[in-house]
Amino acid sequence: MFSDTAPPAKRARQFAMESRVLRTATPVIANSLPTAERLRELYGEREIEVLPNGVDWPEHLP
Repeated sequence: MFSDTAPPAKRARQFAMESRVLRTATPVIANSLPTAERLRELYGEREIEVLPNGVDWPEHLP
């Protein structure tokens, strides 16, 4: 969940917590490129490593 999708009553607290984590964490790891891009949008440019979740879905399901 990103802070801007949290319930309105929890948004400010969620944003503050996420901001602190992203400022102090080394490294920051996201499980997808879209997640990394969204984190940069919300909290500013910083290095975020993308480590895919390791699931390779087939192009077509049987």
